[in-house]
Amino acid sequence: MKFLLTFLLTAIVSLAVLVSAATEDYPMTELNLSQSDLDLIGRKIWKNEANGSVTGLTHWNASEGFASLGIGHFIWFPKNKKFPFKESFPQVIKYIQTQNVDVPLWLIDSDCPWQSHDEFVAAADSPRMNELRTFLASTFSLQLNFIVQRSQNALQKMVSVSEFEDRERLRKNYYAMAQSPQGLYALIDYTNFKGEGILNTEQYNGQGWGLKDVLLGMKDSENILKAFSLSAQKVLLRRVKNGPAKEAQWLAGWMKRCKGYEQVIF
Repeated sequence: MKFLLTFLLTAIVSLAVLVSAATEDYPMTELNLSQSDLDLIGRKIWKNEANGSVTGLTHWNASEGFASLGIGHFIWFPKNKKFPFKESFPQVIKYIQTQNVDVPLWLIDSDCPWQSHDEFVAAADSPRMNELRTFLASTFSLQLNFIVQRSQNALQKMVSVSEFEDRERLRKNYYAMAQSPQGLYALIDYTNFKGEGILNTEQYNGQGWGLKDVLLGMKDSENILKAFSLSAQKVLLRRVKNGPAKEAQWLAGWMKRCKGYEQVIF
């Protein structure tokens, strides 16, 4: 409870800074999210990624070569295995350490100890896996803080790798989304879900699927949430079309998640 209260107070200030720090071209009023709003965002992300369950905090898709852990299903690579995606679980552990929280020693500066999906499943009830689930459940608020901070840093990163002529549209759509709790939830969730879109390795046929791609693909509309939702769906449909056949199995779930961005939850 102490960690949750500390996080919520920090996040309220952080999100207020995010919105009030807009440029003169994009003047915005300060937005303070309530504790209940922040908790709702975290619980929604946990449900999206891990079905809101403690057992879902430790997962490994049978068709993938890495574990997905925590409320955000942060990915963790086995030793000597590389993938085109950005590994995030070690970053989460480093962040939690900065908050003066005890972390199991085997999680610090380590590769995933399980080498395959089958090995991971076989260890489902092992002492180490149970320790991992307990740790992840107890650090819910800190994982959410990590996700929020990642989203806050996303705009600068996206602008830095974008063509000059795209930067104005990128900023405009980002700030338009950030003016409401629902829009902030969509930005935070999609960044955690599919990344910022800044890595060349996270592309198929030269076309990416990150937040940058969604924001640039938005059509002008009075309903900004719907525009974001439709663009996200289009970007992920394109990813499946360009990518390996195995990704089609996840498309229905991805579409459901993206449609939820225009369904008000606050």
